[in-house]
Amino acid sequence: MFTSSNPEDQKKAAVRILHAVSNASITLPCANKLVTSITIGMTEATLNESLTSTINRADQAMYRGKAAGRNCVVVG
Repeated sequence: MFTSSNPEDQKKAAVRILHAVSNASITLPCANKLVTSITIGMTEATLNESLTSTINRADQAMYRGKAAGRNCVVVG
C-alpha cells in the first residue's frame, strides 16, 4: 500500500509501475514476445466530492494519456 499524501511522490510511484509493466518480458508459447504498456490516470479526491465524480476525473485523465500516445501517467 502506498500512503504518501505528496502528489509528486504519488506520481513517481505511478511512473515506477508504468516502467515495471513496460519492461516486463513475456514470451508466448510460440516464442513471440508480448509487448505490454499501460496508461495511468490519477486525480486527487476531495472531501465534498462523490466517489463517482473522482473516478470520472481519473478516467478522463487516463483517456487524455491514451490520446497523447499511451504508456504514460496523466494527473487530472
